[in-house]
Amino acid sequence: MTARRPLRSLLAAGWAVDGAILLGLLALAALLRLPNLEARGPFDVDQGRTMLALEAWLRRGEIPLLGLPASIGDVHHGALFFYLLAPVAAFGNLDPTAVVGVVAVVGVVTVGLVWCLARAIGGRAAGLAAGLLFAVSASEVARSTSLWNPGIVPFGSALAAAASWVAWQRRRPGWWLVAGLGAAVALQGHLLSVLAVVPLAGLAVADLRRTRGPGRRRVVAAVAAGLVVVALSYLPLLVHELGSGFAETRALMALATGADGGGERSPWTLFVVGVRVASTSLVGLVTRAPELAILVTVALAGGTAWLALGPASTGGADAGADGAPPDRRLAVRWLGGVILVAIVALWLVAPSLATVVEVLPVDHYHAATDPLVVVLAGILVGRLVGAGRRVVAPPGESSPAESSPARVTDPAGPRGRAVLAGLAVAALLLWNLATQPPAISPDGGWPAMEAAASRVAASLPNGSLALTRSLPAFVGPDAVTFALHTVGQPAVGPEGASDDEPGAPSLDEPPRPASGLALVILCDDRFRPRL
Repeated sequence: MTARRPLRSLLAAGWAVDGAILLGLLALAALLRLPNLEARGPFDVDQGRTMLALEAWLRRGEIPLLGLPASIGDVHHGALFFYLLAPVAAFGNLDPTAVVGVVAVVGVVTVGLVWCLARAIGGRAAGLAAGLLFAVSASEVARSTSLWNPGIVPFGSALAAAASWVAWQRRRPGWWLVAGLGAAVALQGHLLSVLAVVPLAGLAVADLRRTRGPGRRRVVAAVAAGLVVVALSYLPLLVHELGSGFAETRALMALATGADGGGERSPWTLFVVGVRVASTSLVGLVTRAPELAILVTVALAGGTAWLALGPASTGGADAGADGAPPDRRLAVRWLGGVILVAIVALWLVAPSLATVVEVLPVDHYHAATDPLVVVLAGILVGRLVGAGRRVVAPPGESSPAESSPARVTDPAGPRGRAVLAGLAVAALLLWNLATQPPAISPDGGWPAMEAAASRVAASLPNGSLALTRSLPAFVGPDAVTFALHTVGQPAVGPEGASDDEPGAPSLDEPPRPASGLALVILCDDRFRPRL
């Protein structure tokens, strides 16, 4: 009997149920992300640049100090993305499929973090709903199967949010160090993550303000340690700045003072930016189903306002019915405030989000808020489901204590809200399953690029050096440059040889046969006008 009591305690606490749910969500996420990784995502300029940077590091010892270049200005994202990929790249002999597998696994783990945060705030139903929505999200699956730095951003922001909530709700300041690690990953993954990461830190400020006595020193030390982790992630950038006369800082200042964000700022553009931020992770690109995107945005905004402005949970029946902690309203205000601040900030610094260009969706601009949006959706579902359940005290007790078993009944009125919430989740799941990214990227992915490079190498004279260029010029030939290296053809791109170098052919002047140089041009027709 003694051996059975711990097991009964675990079952009573719901650990077995939560463990089964988490394993199921991770299995579903893996099933949607891991198969056929070699061809799922595109192999274009950013993928080529990533692989060339890893190749330069592993084969020539050129440690990257900057990440991939940003889409505007002369600034770069963080180099941490390369450091996360390097061990697998070295072990896999620079196989792009193995490298993108890191991003896919990170995407699977992010599903678990989303479940954890929603479960901790809104209860078991909230965690299940958020985990399912994030696991099948077509936009998140596409992000997890593409070799691109924004792929690690949702993981970073979800880790930062989940660790922050544990530190706050359970009064465990050591988790602020983990939150700092998540913030570093998100910030290094994409520059605009700062618009969500900084508001997330508001909970740390609140923790410092509420804590008094000896405990305050522990909170201060833990928050400071988290900030140190973030600062350490920028050491490669500091080394670069010291050796380049602070070129990146000057470029960032020029961008901040001179760029207009590529669009106008008006109430309409603010609305469009808000819809994109609130709906992309739930329904995909807004142009695919604008009515559905607006409906989801309005429902999520209304539900968040209802939870944030409604009566606070105080434990007892409410906490026992859906497993939510007593400070759920605070959590909703925190997450909702982070998303709202990020929307306004994106509208100010990147109003181009209001113009949807399907070949350049720029949905990675709000990658840091995407898991938070899904968590809020899950909390709303959990509240609606919990509203349809009433805890009744067992015989002989005046109120349902948390330590005693309780009987749950479903009044007819609230039950309708629970059914509606379930149908909404089911509809979103079916929509995302029906709109999953194709099994093979439209450009054929890495296999197609490698095959093209093999054909090019077979047509070149032995010993010739391939100079790669691209049309349009701003796209960059990095993908074909790396592919030529893979098949054994010496090749240099625009960073290895410029048109101004002696003997280097330009696009206007083809190479001379006797020069031993071959010009390879990668053509990109995505910007060609369609009739």
